[in-house]
Amino acid sequence: MASSPQLNFIKTTPQKLIFFCLIFGVQFTTAKGIFCYNEATTIKVYVKSQNSLLKEVVLTLFLIIILVALVLFWSLMKYLINQSKHPSGFVGRSMMRIWNKAYLPMAQRALSMLPKKSYRHILDIGVGNGASTAYLGHHFPNSQVKGMDISTEAISQAQQHYQLEGVTFEVMDVSQLSYPDDRFDLVCAFQTHFHWPNLTQAMLEIKRVLTNDGLFLIACEQSKINYYLPDLKERDAFANYLNEIGLRLLDYQKQTAWVGYVIAKQ
Repeated sequence: MASSPQLNFIKTTPQKLIFFCLIFGVQFTTAKGIFCYNEATTIKVYVKSQNSLLKEVVLTLFLIIILVALVLFWSLMKYLINQSKHPSGFVGRSMMRIWNKAYLPMAQRALSMLPKKSYRHILDIGVGNGASTAYLGHHFPNSQVKGMDISTEAISQAQQHYQLEGVTFEVMDVSQLSYPDDRFDLVCAFQTHFHWPNLTQAMLEIKRVLTNDGLFLIACEQSKINYYLPDLKERDAFANYLNEIGLRLLDYQKQTAWVGYVIAKQ
């Protein structure tokens, strides 16, 4: 029988073994190459997937951090606003010291808007730790000056720091004054009226305790009115508001950062 033409060149068993080893090697190398290619492709897809996942995780963490920061910032702002309304603890005491440096000069300038006359009984509303009330006591040495604030901590600080003849302090709500009608010749409210929860009720109470020829002096930062009382930020709008509740605007001064009003009964 004739030999297979494909294997005619293979004459011995060793040659056959070598031939088959070569064939097997080529097939193994080819298979290995295919496997390596598939493995490399799989690794590339895996790495790409992991990179996309990592980017999503980083973005999510970034958004969470931003959200937490905004929540903390908002909580801090609410806390500081509440402290400005009702000072308490170390933070409240610290803020009141800052207020003295920042707002007392404003109160001093605002008092220059008043007519030069005596004011026997004076009420200072929202006094913080009492610096403005003490200044009123020095500025009007022959007057009886009462300082009031809704914060117990504020009044406690005021009583500790300012023990002056003719000057007293007490805790009270401006919307529910315990004083008799027609009691005060001058009522002052420095950097405070925009915080009153019920502005109209407070104004009516001040009107009640003000004498017929008494004066009500308000001074505060313009920015606070713009934020808390935007409907009353213009002079005419505030004057009309006062007219509706039986008060009238006598004088108005606007400086760079603050505004002052002198108000009387109609």
